Amino acid sequence: MATVNRLQCTAKISPMLDEYYASMAHYDCVAWCMGPSAYEMMGAAGVSCFQAESSSARIAGGHDATPFIEYGQARGVSPDMCSYAKINIGLVLAQQDGRWDMIKERYRLNPPNLIVAGNICPSMMQWAHLLGQIYHVPVFIIDYPFAYDSSIEALTANAKYIRAQLEKLKDFLLKCSGQKEFNWDMLREQTACVREMSLYQRSISRLFQVVPAPASFIDSAVSMVPAISMKNQKAADFYKEFMLEMLDRAANGIGSLDNERYRIMWRGNFPWFKISFLSKLFAKYDALLVSGEYGVYGLEERVGNKIIPPDGFDLNDPLWTIAAGGAGGGYIASYESKWKSEFTQYINGYSIDAVIIQAPHTCRPWTLTTREFAQRVNDELGIPCIVLEADHTDPAYFNDAQVETRVKALLETVDARREEKAKKDAEREAMLNGEL
Repeated sequence: MATVNRLQCTAKISPMLDEYYASMAHYDCVAWCMGPSAYEMMGAAGVSCFQAESSSARIAGGHDATPFIEYGQARGVSPDMCSYAKINIGLVLAQQDGRWDMIKERYRLNPPNLIVAGNICPSMMQWAHLLGQIYHVPVFIIDYPFAYDSSIEALTANAKYIRAQLEKLKDFLLKCSGQKEFNWDMLREQTACVREMSLYQRSISRLFQVVPAPASFIDSAVSMVPAISMKNQKAADFYKEFMLEMLDRAANGIGSLDNERYRIMWRGNFPWFKISFLSKLFAKYDALLVSGEYGVYGLEERVGNKIIPPDGFDLNDPLWTIAAGGAGGGYIASYESKWKSEFTQYINGYSIDAVIIQAPHTCRPWTLTTREFAQRVNDELGIPCIVLEADHTDPAYFNDAQVETRVKALLETVDARREEKAKKDAEREAMLNGEL
């Protein structure tokens, strides 16, 4: 079994998040957020931002999710609800009931003064309104239109629609916080930090193309939160360190595995409660998770880049920058644009041997079209692909033995295709040399 060489900088994530969550206690106004909720705007309105999905992922990664899931379900939460929401709602209900015995101190939450959600999937709006009812606080929903058309004209129209909502969000945040004026200078500084962070992330993305890869998809996945919810100078500094460590490894030929035989693309969100298991499982077979839309940073072609060339940022108009970035990416992108950016781009650029698509039991957006994508990967790109039915934060839908069996069979398919290709190449060479 290959040795796993995790990036040293990833050890800073947990204490960084502890500090970030603790900082909320110093704000008089706290927003709980789900999805792309324009986090950059919060501080400029005197609001602290708490990202609910990241909290749930953190709890799942600590193997503490099941008690909250079961507590929520006992109170009527559907087992099929997004497991991020199940964990968060179960935790909230436990706090409301005074069940502090089942809540570790690091997971305890300050009650929100307001709720903001980006409506990119069926769960976000319902989740936000339920929390609003529980805490009796106002709710603001940012509606992200589906990008049926990936033309610049259509994406620009979507960005204008989002921008108009951000103007209203600004007023909503000020009303909730009681701050008299919006601090545009702070928002411009925050946007500059995000731009700096994006530049590091794009370099990180390219470094995953190196063979052997100096980091793994798991390194990038566990390091997502600063980019999602912090978006400040500390976050930018972290990704700079991430990039420099990868550069140093690449220069010295140090791979994430000391014997990289297979390069596997992971598509979909990640089972946070199985990070250690999956890391060891793939290492056991000398396989590396090397890329994936969920964790790889700063893709070269982003929606915002098309609307605001060349890099998606206008520091003089930060609201337009935020709107452009959310106009057609992620969950709301069209099927064909996902096929291009999440599959052909990676498989052609990252020396991919096989693809694993997770179809999470409780996440509708990531489950949609998974089997059609898998068929196209096999048929059009000639790459073995499996659909893994599991979940991102609910352990009830993950079976260790079944997952290992599927992964082993996938790698055996890679070996068989390699042998077949080697045989054909040898026959072709013999024919050219007149030996047949």
